[in-house]
Amino acid sequence: MNFLKKRLFAFAGAFVCSVCASFSAMFESKPEPYKVCLLGCAGVGKTCFAIRVIKGEFREDPQATIGVGFADIKMEVDGKVVQFKLWDTAGQERYRCLVPSYAKGSNAVILMHNLADPNSADGLTEYLSMIPNDCNIVAVVGNKLDLKSGDDVNENKFNFPYFEISAMTGMGVQEVISWVAQKLVELPLCTETTHEELPRPGEKETCAC
Repeated sequence: MNFLKKRLFAFAGAFVCSVCASFSAMFESKPEPYKVCLLGCAGVGKTCFAIRVIKGEFREDPQATIGVGFADIKMEVDGKVVQFKLWDTAGQERYRCLVPSYAKGSNAVILMHNLADPNSADGLTEYLSMIPNDCNIVAVVGNKLDLKSGDDVNENKFNFPYFEISAMTGMGVQEVISWVAQKLVELPLCTETTHEELPRPGEKETCAC
């Protein structure tokens, strides 16, 4: 009887160790999320870009972002899984003072302007100071390529990789997000960004800048 008890205890111990090891391996292999922030003035198509990335569709009149919105993205790059949160920040003037708080801790930043507006890229100058000092992955993206006139000449005024896309047709969107994912997978794993200290989406409708 004692022999049987010892065997049962030994079996139970081995089983528990096996389960613990499985859970440990599962959590160790879980990729930590990075943070990717969309910056740009109102109406340049940041939300349309985010919807195209997340759902693969286009919404002509998406609801204006109040404060910030974000979604989880998971991609595979060179056999490695990269997971990140895509933060879509509001471009309206009344939310502008909140943007630096939302951009804080970003591993990558996408600066977006409107190709259909020749002066739109000038609006990005203000956002340059909002990029975290330790963020080395930055891209400038000209959206609304489908509305760009053949006579329009848009120069990349900033020393960052430059893309021209159309969130409406989807042209170039995958190229941008794949470039970002490739750069993220080259970074060391980071700890998950905490959001408790940040205003939540919709928490404030105005800002005393």
